[in-house]
Amino acid sequence: MGLGLLGQNFGGPQGAGMANGSIYNMLQLQAGMLGYQDVYKMLMWMAIGMIFFASLLSKNRPGGGDIAMH
Repeated sequence: MGLGLLGQNFGGPQGAGMANGSIYNMLQLQAGMLGYQDVYKMLMWMAIGMIFFASLLSKNRPGGGDIAMH
């Protein structure tokens, strides 16, 4: 929505305010979407880190311990 369309429908000064509000609303939507992308990137790096740290754990060898079972 440009100033021309809003200026024709709402008048000059009011159209400019409506155009500014429309631009602000679009920026808010884009910022919200970028926030979601940041969260998913962080979750991806955390999952990669957990896989790496899980590979560092010692192997479980069933029956290899000295624990008495009933």
